Amino acid sequence: TNPNKIYSLHATFAGSNPFRFHGDYQKTYAWLTDAILDIDQRNPQVASRLATSFNDWTKWSAEQQKVAEEQLLRIKNDPKTSKNVYEIADRALGMKL
Repeated sequence: TNPNKIYSLHATFAGSNPFRFHGDYQKTYAWLTDAILDIDQRNPQVASRLATSFNDWTKWSAEQQKVAEEQLLRIKNDPKTSKNVYEIADRALGMKL
């Protein structure tokens, strides 16, 4: 529940460890999405910051983009998603060319 611990685990993994984050991307993207949706129920600001980990998804490989888009849609379409997180996911999905 501590925002600093959440950032140190999730955001650092997604942002500072691209080899592992993108290595088994089907599992890791789903893992991050699960975390975002869970944290969003308690702290939408922290969850929205984590959701920005998907902001560069259009620069990833075609296979990674497909999985990332699925995860962003999962966030956006979840009825419990906060306005903060919804906006981040919606904006990221809007980046698709």
